[in-house]
Parts: sequence; C-alpha cells; structure tokens
Amino acid sequence: MIFKELDPSEIKSFKEWAWDFYKAGDPIDELWHPVIRAECAQINAITHQCEQYDHDIATLENDEWDY
Repeated sequence: MIFKELDPSEIKSFKEWAWDFYKAGDPIDELWHPVIRAECAQINAITHQCEQYDHDIATLENDEWDY
C-alpha cells in the first residue's frame, strides 16, 4: 500500500491523533498511515512498561511485609 509522504507538521498531527484516539491494547489497523501505526506501537510499549513497573512495585511492597 502506498501512503502519503508527510511533512513535519503532518507527522506531528498524525502522532497527536494516535495519542488522542488510540487506546493501548486495541488492534492497530494496517490501513492506518505508518506514522500512526508506529505511534500506536509506541503507546503499547509505554503502557506495557508502566504496567510492568506497577507490578514490580506492588511485588516489592508485598515482599516488605513478608519479614
């Protein structure tokens, strides 16, 4: 599929669209522009890192009470 080449302001706009409308974990539509798909993948990666951090902190806090 051929996608429009974006100028810097359009790239910024497409990335903002992803942050405004994409919900982490939702399917990433292959028909979306590659800039949007990449940003959605980034959103998923950041969300995963945050969830892993929260899990690790909860585990450490629970371990503190095991002594």
